[in-house]
Amino acid sequence: MILTTMTTFLGVAPLIFESSVQAQFLIPTAVALGSGVLFVSVLQMVLVPGCASLHARARGARSGRARAAGA
Repeated sequence: MILTTMTTFLGVAPLIFESSVQAQFLIPTAVALGSGVLFVSVLQMVLVPGCASLHARARGARSGRARAAGA
């Protein structure tokens, strides 16, 4: 995932830094694509493991209550 993110961002980077008149129409799109890919990748690397950890804790607490209630 990190490799794909970096290659996508580096692929649009030359367009972001282009100064020609023709590129002025595409620069906002390239900036949105590049920053969006970076933001979502960082978010995914933090949010997905965090949610999985919270889910595992909640599942463990739920099964612990079920055992205590049955005993």
